[in-house]
Amino acid sequence: MSRIFKDPRRGVKICVKRLGLLPNITESYDCKLVDDGKILADYERLTPLQEIWMGSYVPSSRRLRYLIPTRNLPHPSLNPFDGKTSTSMPLYMAAILVKTGRNATLILQQSWYDDPHVEVETNLYIFHTEGMLSEYTYSTGFQFLSCYADSYITFDFYVTPFQPGVWLGLVSSLLLTFMVLSAYMFWKHKRSAIGLFLSFLSLFFDDFTPVPKYMADTFFYRILFTALGFVAVLVTNCYTGIMITELNAPLKQSRPETFQDLICQDRNILNGNDSQDIARWAKDANLDLYWGKSNIMKPNNPNIFGWYTHLIATYSLDIKKLLKEFQINKETTAKITKAGLFYVVLLNPVHNFLPSGFNFTKRKHTTTELQELVERDITICKEKTVLIGTTDQIEGEMDFLTKSYPSKKFYSGSDLLEEKRSGWKFLGGGRSPVSRSISPVHQRFKALVHSGIYSRLKREMARNMWKRRRPVVHPTVFHRWVWMENL
Repeated sequence: MSRIFKDPRRGVKICVKRLGLLPNITESYDCKLVDDGKILADYERLTPLQEIWMGSYVPSSRRLRYLIPTRNLPHPSLNPFDGKTSTSMPLYMAAILVKTGRNATLILQQSWYDDPHVEVETNLYIFHTEGMLSEYTYSTGFQFLSCYADSYITFDFYVTPFQPGVWLGLVSSLLLTFMVLSAYMFWKHKRSAIGLFLSFLSLFFDDFTPVPKYMADTFFYRILFTALGFVAVLVTNCYTGIMITELNAPLKQSRPETFQDLICQDRNILNGNDSQDIARWAKDANLDLYWGKSNIMKPNNPNIFGWYTHLIATYSLDIKKLLKEFQINKETTAKITKAGLFYVVLLNPVHNFLPSGFNFTKRKHTTTELQELVERDITICKEKTVLIGTTDQIEGEMDFLTKSYPSKKFYSGSDLLEEKRSGWKFLGGGRSPVSRSISPVHQRFKALVHSGIYSRLKREMARNMWKRRRPVVHPTVFHRWVWMENL
């Protein structure tokens, strides 16, 4: 913004406002007296040399909010892939958008006046200033991570072809045969029957061992061999036929894909439409017994694990209100939405939400202590355990666990809870020569996304999240769900 003043004594004064300063203060302008009539030339020389952009950034992780620098932001010449420096990747992207090829500076500040402004990875649902443009980049929310899977081929695979009654009859027949052979060999030949019994047992493994001649010619052996040999051939062929069929078309391992798959009991109530059935279910499930004794403690330090999750804190009041209606009148029709009912079932305190080894007598736990407890739990794939956190946290944990435990197959859920649209917002900054409707900074951001550089930097951000972290050496056994909200 520029102004021209006429001074009767000294001539014409041209003033240009410096960016980043208030318009109603005299010190906010650079002024020059002209008396030779070359106003346009002097005006061009008075153009501000530096453009100031105001930026705001609030990380999703509460721990990182206290590590964001307000000064000395990442330089555009920084190499984010060398692995030697630790920097905030979103702020690095903001720096290269504002500073690259231009004489501009970026100041991180939550409030601004009429200066150009950029909001870095913010929630797009929040109301924004008039004239502000937004770019959607990804969806954020709560996601789960696990390595648990229902293995199809286990020891049960070798037992399931026959019913328990068949196995009981087969084992009983073999024991009876061994007893009869032992009595006969001791009475007739004064010898042990173990070798002869193994020849009968080999029939069930599709093999046969030679029988001593003194025994093979006896009438007793021929009768016993005829009866047991027929059963052995029948059982062996049926068993191997069923096994071959199963191995030719095996079922895949079953893994939970959505949060609803994590509900092991009472999942059918989510498909019901009758509110009276829901009320009866809540009465039979004794939900008021669990929620009535729940004690939600909030942390008083951002570096301390909170004994609650964002989801529990959000829906605890609605759930307790619902349970209060049940306590007053068990037959009252419950007014609850599908989403509310889902959280009632998922967040029922009958489940465990803290890692094994959690010391309840210790009021405060550091991030490092909790990371070790969670890692011990989540790496035991035989137990039904999931780690729940924001999408950024899960991406970082996935990268670390996959590299640290290559023999285990980790996976993340396909759906998000509390899903929100995240992106960047731009306000002011002039017009781009490519697209006159947006600023040059906004135009460079679009190029950053469309070229794939943005997604590559996000992957690098996940890879560097736990760069100095070391895997836990000795995991322990557990059986619980773990929520990672404030790590």
